[in-house]
Amino acid sequence: MATQHEETPDEAIEVYVHAQDTVELRLVTVSPDSDVGDLLTAEGAADDEMLWLADHDDPLDAHTRLSDGGVTHRCHVHRGCCRSVEVRVRFNGQQHERTVPPGIRVMRVFDWAVGPAGFNLSREEVPRHVLAFRGQEEWPDVETHVGSLVVDGRCELDFDLVPRQRYAG
Repeated sequence: MATQHEETPDEAIEVYVHAQDTVELRLVTVSPDSDVGDLLTAEGAADDEMLWLADHDDPLDAHTRLSDGGVTHRCHVHRGCCRSVEVRVRFNGQQHERTVPPGIRVMRVFDWAVGPAGFNLSREEVPRHVLAFRGQEEWPDVETHVGSLVVDGRCELDFDLVPRQRYAG
């Protein structure tokens, strides 16, 4: 069974849990013999919430043993009810959209947005840009799961691809 982080028994593993509607991480101690449903229950998850390994496309089945599902010591998982997140990125008057799993990190969205399937920025231009929240002067940490950024259960996000220098202090 999963518990909030306390002492870690030798056989237990610690898992970083990212959740929908919050960028705060929780470090949870679990038995590798627990299943996904046990972790969701211990986290107080709603019935429609699922669990994804970070940067994986499909949710883990609730009856899958954590260790069999690839959950290892100090790995990152995402908990939420959005099966996918519609991401829209605007740049130079154009917009590209893509549907991604909620456990995908912002860095992966950025890589897509600046790459050939997105706006195809040159190698020189890529490090000079960031994904900022649409119409704001704030950008998320690149390690944040996109599902953690959704608000009010709306499984969508809007970003602007902007020059990093514009926001440098």
